[in-house]
Amino acid sequence: MTSRPDDQVNPPTYPSSVFDPAIRAQTRPLNDAIFVLNTTIFVLACFALFAILTWPRLFTRFSRGSEWTRGHFVYHSTKPQRRLLAPKRRPTISRPIEARYEKGRRPPNSDDDHTAVSHTVLVHREWAPDGSVSLPPHCRSWSGIFQRFSAALGTELDEGLSVGRCIILMGYFSIVLFASLYQSNPFKDYLRTGFVSTAQIPIVFALGTKNNIIGKFLSMGYEKLNYLHRFAGTLAVLAANIHAVGYIYEWTLQGIIAKKLLTNDVAFGLVGLVALDVLLLFSVGFWRRRFYNIFLFSHILGIIFLPIGVGLHMPGTIPWMLAALGIYGLDHLTRVFKTRICTATLRPVPELGMTWVEVPRLNAGWRPGQHVRLRILSTRLGLLGWTEIHPFTIASASGDGLTLMVKKAGDWSGKLYNMATKIDAIYSGDGGSSTKATVWIEGPYGGVGNTMMDSYSGAVFVVGGSGITFALSSITELVQKDLQSSSRLKVIHLIWCVQDAPSLQPMIPTFAALLQQAVTLNLRISVHYTRASAFDVKKFYAHLPPQLTIKPGRPRITSVVDSAIDHACKLFTPSVQEHHASDKLSGLLVGVCGPLGLGEGARRAVRAIDPDRFRKVGGIEVIEETFGW
Repeated sequence: MTSRPDDQVNPPTYPSSVFDPAIRAQTRPLNDAIFVLNTTIFVLACFALFAILTWPRLFTRFSRGSEWTRGHFVYHSTKPQRRLLAPKRRPTISRPIEARYEKGRRPPNSDDDHTAVSHTVLVHREWAPDGSVSLPPHCRSWSGIFQRFSAALGTELDEGLSVGRCIILMGYFSIVLFASLYQSNPFKDYLRTGFVSTAQIPIVFALGTKNNIIGKFLSMGYEKLNYLHRFAGTLAVLAANIHAVGYIYEWTLQGIIAKKLLTNDVAFGLVGLVALDVLLLFSVGFWRRRFYNIFLFSHILGIIFLPIGVGLHMPGTIPWMLAALGIYGLDHLTRVFKTRICTATLRPVPELGMTWVEVPRLNAGWRPGQHVRLRILSTRLGLLGWTEIHPFTIASASGDGLTLMVKKAGDWSGKLYNMATKIDAIYSGDGGSSTKATVWIEGPYGGVGNTMMDSYSGAVFVVGGSGITFALSSITELVQKDLQSSSRLKVIHLIWCVQDAPSLQPMIPTFAALLQQAVTLNLRISVHYTRASAFDVKKFYAHLPPQLTIKPGRPRITSVVDSAIDHACKLFTPSVQEHHASDKLSGLLVGVCGPLGLGEGARRAVRAIDPDRFRKVGGIEVIEETFGW
């Protein structure tokens, strides 16, 4: 028999300091816990820096008293509201146009002055007793100030990944990598990565909760920070696995793996590791989109076992786990105050494949673009259907009853549509059907942050499919504020992209009401359908209001933005601005809600605008809402 070398007969021995974290901490010059804590503080300082940059618009928004009570809770208001379909009055002109020129001076005959006279009725309407106009303050966004720089940051690299987001993710990754490698060898020292993983958990919780603490400071909804939540979670799982696999490898070489796995601290560490891995595994898009309940159930189990396992694994991590649980508990406590249980009316809309959910009792508390989470408290959606909760953008303006448009796009929404069209539904006078249901409304969430739409001179809304909810709530409120002489905005162009021409039919009454009420607004609505149809579009077109058009093919967004700039510049001519300093061009807002490609098309259109025209209109800001519809 051939003899083997001594190093194969007897495994090599290692000093105890290799495996004992306490001894390692004493022998290394750097305290891992303190170092990782300082790195986490630096990350939070970066978030704070971004938050400080939002302060100018934050102070501008809350300088108006009405903004303090909006965007936080939905509620029932007994205060008389101005409704879109039944306005109480039409705006009035306080004095003749000629009186706005200096005494003894006749209006000149120049083109600018002629434009000023002919369009003054659109710019000036109702004046306060002291001769002033109650207009909202306007604060330009950083993207409007640094147009070229912000346009470069908004360039799409991949679906849902822009240059700006990529820079943020790379910066975050660099900080975590530095915390893991500084004065530490990940192939020999596995304690550091354990601390790094633990430090990420409170940040992951903060970024993932609906009432997002970080988002509140950044004036952003949780849905806009979700990409960072997933990325930070992935890094936490990666660091935890490096930490665990390293020790398991060393214990295997030492021949003590079985003994170590039976100890309490290691066993609880494995519980925390499995919880993290389960959270990551069931967070991928496949589970979120197709098996949402499995995704939700796995998250609940992971959130329960993760703090227990990690805290009992190493007592030094308990403060981190308590911070995560505190953030999670505060979020759910806030959800309780944001929740309303009401009776809703469900109406099917076959042309759009949607269900309209109307909750008349809730008529105040939200801002345009915000969404609520909807739960139907009925077993008619299935035995466990009442446990599902889904986000939908609010389609009505604050002041009207809360309205949601639920597109039939999955199992739950399909059952809701069938529930609205059931045989024993209540038939209304117009031949439609509806049914009553008890609903759980939680919100509002998200929205356009500190952006004040009524402080701009013009707005272009480019929406696709059920993204019309974002445009409807925004335009309805802008029309209402214009009737109250509390809006600067005078030009609105709406572009709605649908698949079929008949999709416009159920929306005609709503669009017609908007156009009828916009007596002092330049409001234009254009519907574009992308599929050929046997539907008689020409006959249908003949019965549309003059400023409501329907066209085949995709829209040319650049032309629409150019047209809006032209209309705004014609209304706010130098002569008008000379005589009324409060009426100045304050920029153009481009709101997008729909597929990701639609948002990129809008950003390309804005980048194509000539810099001189960009400055002339006062800057252009793009806001994109891609969640909750």
